[in-house]
Amino acid sequence: MLDMLSNMTSIEKLSNAKDIVAKLGTHDAMILSDNGEVVCHADVNNQSSDPMTTLPSMQAVLKACKITGNFHLPEGYSLVSHKIPHPAAFITADWARIGRVRDKQNPSDPSLDKFKKNPQNIIYVENNFEEMMVTNPSQKNKIAHKSEDIVKVYIHKDAAHIQIERTSNHEVLKKSLKAFELWHNLISLNNKAKY
Repeated sequence: MLDMLSNMTSIEKLSNAKDIVAKLGTHDAMILSDNGEVVCHADVNNQSSDPMTTLPSMQAVLKACKITGNFHLPEGYSLVSHKIPHPAAFITADWARIGRVRDKQNPSDPSLDKFKKNPQNIIYVENNFEEMMVTNPSQKNKIAHKSEDIVKVYIHKDAAHIQIERTSNHEVLKKSLKAFELWHNLISLNNKAKY
């Protein structure tokens, strides 16, 4: 797999940075059309009970999909985010074909998209990752640090019935450790980060 960060561009590297920042304004993320028009803006959603939809980059992609009436956004669309899109938001952008290099003969066929990406279609301003927020009745809008937090808050009405079990299965532990290392590399901007 390619390095996720190599498929994005810091705004500092773009010649039209001032124009893009002006269009972003005080918002946390936006989608631009192929001609540079703002399709939609999005901000951190502190009221969502779904941690995934607190991410502004993901909200921007989903709004743009709703506006265009399609899961796949038109060719040339860009995602601009104040912070580096969270890995989940990056995957959503890829699902919407933002940043994908399309086949010239068949641009509407996602199965023919090239494996390589166009990094200039996913742009970030600040050199920090977006944070996924967790909202629950007792502790509002905290950053999720543990898997238990996400599980218990996501289905908070059944939290009393959730049991987190430990395992001594070495194969499961090895895979879990590998997944944690990949996640840690992503949030620490490690150049070994993969998606």
